Amino acid sequence: MADGSDLQQVTQMLVEEAGQLARRESDRSQPQRLLLLELFNRRESFAYLWYLVHYWSEWRLAGHLDVVLTPQFLQNHPEILDLVKRQATPNIQITAIAPEMAALLIASDRPPKRNNRPQQMLQPFRAWSVLCHYARQLQSTQCLVMDLDGVALPLALAAQAPCPISGLCFHPLRDRLGDHRPRDQKFSCSVIRSWQQRTLLHRILKRDHLKQLFCVDPLVVKLPLHLDPYGKAVPLPDPVHLQWEVPPAENWCEQWAIEPGRRVFLYCTNDADHRSDHSSDIAGVSAMLEAIAHLPPSLCRQMCLVIVGQLEPEAQSRLAYQVAALRRQRPVQVLSQVQAEGRQPLPIPLHLADVVVVPSRKTGYHGGLLTQAARLQTPILTTDEGLIGELVKRGQLGLTVRAGSTQHLAVALAYLLETPLEQVGDRQQMQQFAAWNTDVRFAATVFRYLCPL
Repeated sequence: MADGSDLQQVTQMLVEEAGQLARRESDRSQPQRLLLLELFNRRESFAYLWYLVHYWSEWRLAGHLDVVLTPQFLQNHPEILDLVKRQATPNIQITAIAPEMAALLIASDRPPKRNNRPQQMLQPFRAWSVLCHYARQLQSTQCLVMDLDGVALPLALAAQAPCPISGLCFHPLRDRLGDHRPRDQKFSCSVIRSWQQRTLLHRILKRDHLKQLFCVDPLVVKLPLHLDPYGKAVPLPDPVHLQWEVPPAENWCEQWAIEPGRRVFLYCTNDADHRSDHSSDIAGVSAMLEAIAHLPPSLCRQMCLVIVGQLEPEAQSRLAYQVAALRRQRPVQVLSQVQAEGRQPLPIPLHLADVVVVPSRKTGYHGGLLTQAARLQTPILTTDEGLIGELVKRGQLGLTVRAGSTQHLAVALAYLLETPLEQVGDRQQMQQFAAWNTDVRFAATVFRYLCPL
């Protein structure tokens, strides 16, 4: 027989459920006004924003969409304004953040300065104040933040919001769940940071103000119940926009001066639409060049390595020195087109690649490269660590090698030079991976949760 405390708990639960139901019914009767907010002028946000605005306009969704952007973002990406004008959608409004408020926001695509620690700690709270200001001013019924990490700390600390908040999470959640560790990981700063992120995620997912957490992480289909008791985390397709040139097929090799009979390995020093660690990139390039030096001359004559992307000037100098040394040792062709960080990303010539090489990453997600390579049926070569390695192994998108082993990388390169590439990876799995990561599926998933019919 249930005691009085049990009955009281059940009664309280029923009252709360009734209140939530009443609020949902009330929300349905009110006109929906969705606030789409980009606070940090991040390059990767452009494609996501464009897909969302285009989908809303194309399908003429009900309600009103307010898109609030920094002045710098609008200046860098006028295509958003052009899209709204071209589609002539009356229920979409673009708003630039006021200059005095934008000045409080530090552009997160700039590398943080070590002596700017206090400003970094205040940044999430300043971003939160801007969010609340525009949510109140525009009378938003809910808000979608293009990168929830930027306001995660205030949200975790139970800061009050004018409306329900949803957000995109670009960093793979499995990196924060402690379900994987490097082979030699010991108690260190990285372990403490992982524990902090796990605690932060746990607190965020329990906040009433958080409606949905959209995860650009296809491996986290469902989080453990103790971490996400209300099922707020939603896996999201990642149709990253990559800038690339598509010249006529007969001109590809001629345009890039690729010697006949060579198999092209395309190495991207960073994903064009995601943040990257440039120190890791140069380390990855060095490992690649060292592995090539272990190949016999007969295989080197069949290989062309194309390096494209962004590196800091110092790293560019080291790369040029290493490439020159390799050319003296081996008859391999190496082409390099890299530029300094902060400039417009170079076009990524994926169409000329026979193999796409993804740099080593313990964390982070190269969804754009994987998706585009899968669409072109081009195999991926990467390491066995991190999310990218898991995706390549599970999806049979190419070949993985042991992280940190130059010998294993050399063996993999030899295999890819001697084996018909049709035998590397599963073409049907590649097609399915590309079909999942489409712009329509991405936008439809977001609006299915935020604007249900």
